[in-house]
Amino acid sequence: MGNEEWGMGNGEWGMGNGEWGMGNGEWGMGNFAIVINYLNCRTFMQHFKYSSIIHAPVKVVWEFHTRPDILQLLTPPWQPVEIVRREGGLEIGAISEFRILLGLIPVRWLAIHTEYKPDQLFTDEQQEGMVKTWVHRHQFVAENGNTRLTDAIAFSLPGGELAEKILAGWVNSRLEDMFRYRHQVTKKECERL
Repeated sequence: MGNEEWGMGNGEWGMGNGEWGMGNGEWGMGNFAIVINYLNCRTFMQHFKYSSIIHAPVKVVWEFHTRPDILQLLTPPWQPVEIVRREGGLEIGAISEFRILLGLIPVRWLAIHTEYKPDQLFTDEQQEGMVKTWVHRHQFVAENGNTRLTDAIAFSLPGGELAEKILAGWVNSRLEDMFRYRHQVTKKECERL
């Protein structure tokens, strides 16, 4: 295994002194920190969407989301989340702050509302938290006297592409569980009115 393209010696992708080698080449161990930094700076956006029909008019579903206790109602009981504060309703500039336990480590999550169209949508964006970016749009659309409620999230995880590949499926399944719960609670509360 000398100089073959995938060889262990001095080849282009080899383990010796080649361009991507582990020795003294351009991408050797001395530059490993640069590669990691590059991967951490790149943003690999993931997208999640959960949508369901609520058998109630948009006005009812929208008003439900304005309740002062909405965060308590929509937080699944299995999630280790403490609601620290909620200020400003759904309008632009509104704040939601949580303390989320990751194992034994508490992490602060601060979201600010950045978009607001009454009876149509509102958007919150993470300002501080455990993911690199998080933009969550809540959309309310009238369909035959009912409401199509859609939660659409664009997010990226810290750690670059490798973290995205390893964790994206797990994160999506947790989001699926959480939003299934949230939509079930919304249906139950709004459809009985």
